[in-house]
Amino acid sequence: MNNNVDTRYITAIVFSLALVIAVFMFNSRVLNRISENNPSQNAQLEPVDIAAPSAIPQNLSEDLTDNYIANAVNASGSYSIWQNMPVQVYISENPYKSVVESAFTTYNNALNGIISFSFVDNPNNAQIKVTFPNRIENTNSDQYVSGLTNNFSSGKYIQSSTIQLLTNKNGVNLSSTAVYNTALHEIGHALGINGHSQNRDDIMYAQTESSKAASLTARDLATLKVMYSNNEALISQNTAGAASEKLKEAIQYTQQVPNKTAGWINLGNVYYDLKMLPEALDAYKKALQIDPSDANIYASMGSCYYSSKKYETAAEFFGYAIERTTEPVEIENYEYMKALSTLSAKKYDDAYVQYSSLVNKYPNKKEYLINYLYLCTYLNKPEGKEKLKDFLQANPDAASDKNIQQYKSYYRL
Repeated sequence: MNNNVDTRYITAIVFSLALVIAVFMFNSRVLNRISENNPSQNAQLEPVDIAAPSAIPQNLSEDLTDNYIANAVNASGSYSIWQNMPVQVYISENPYKSVVESAFTTYNNALNGIISFSFVDNPNNAQIKVTFPNRIENTNSDQYVSGLTNNFSSGKYIQSSTIQLLTNKNGVNLSSTAVYNTALHEIGHALGINGHSQNRDDIMYAQTESSKAASLTARDLATLKVMYSNNEALISQNTAGAASEKLKEAIQYTQQVPNKTAGWINLGNVYYDLKMLPEALDAYKKALQIDPSDANIYASMGSCYYSSKKYETAAEFFGYAIERTTEPVEIENYEYMKALSTLSAKKYDDAYVQYSSLVNKYPNKKEYLINYLYLCTYLNKPEGKEKLKDFLQANPDAASDKNIQQYKSYYRL
């Protein structure tokens, strides 16, 4: 049996000042496929027997009532999805690459264009990146995390996603079937499913047999179709009671597996969504005791401190997160949140230095530029005018933005 752990995400309050916009990307981290089995000593890279598309029920578009969307959203009932199709996928070179491609193809075949993927050869062109690390967590037990997904979103839409898949444990290969099943599950999270089904047959159930290839059920597909339907009434109807279900599931998991960071991280996330910030911090601290190297735990704590208006402490914890990750998307996210926290703490000189770095690294990000321009005007820094001119030259369409227009007027551009 494989045990899967629920979601991981970071949220924050948007800071408001005159002429300041803070657009924030949150990180939805999913640690999954915690296996209680040792990999087979004889596991080989074999083809996976995948059900033909014709095996998928044909009437799902007519009846979507049998779903688990209440478990798929976060405790506040919200979630993020991909805005445009197909989603571009890059899979790094690995003997299991074709196995993972087949998992994405399964979704393509099953959802008939509602959700679709295409493969790219350049990771810089990808929206979802799949990699195969040697390990995903620090552990000395027979249980091990074999899949991890990070979603980075802005508001309602996912901007990028990373999936990590384990292919061997202690030098012993996992079977292709096990990797395929994990990939199928992780792709569900990459599509925005934050939790797990209560039905053992569904691909998003927390425990799955790894001896045979899994398949997408009618409930899996119905859940995704409701999420991607843009039918607010249908979504609202199906997310009733999400908060209590998420909290119950999270507490139960920490009781069953108390020595895994993922359970405490998820419990902290649920408490955070419910605005129970002291409880969220306590859960994150327990995760930190298990693995003090996890950047996302520090970032989650930073979000808690930010929401508690302890801005200097928040900036400190986002700094800790930056020190503990090499993932470019995470680094940008945490640098922005550190700068935002510093600005919120009214440490304007420090915030100016941090936003200057952001604007230099990411010159086309309007949200960074606006806060930078605010600091330039507040601190009487003349270089803001040149930065705005350079930005408008590269992004002429941004001239219609209300905030940009105010700064154009201020600088007489």
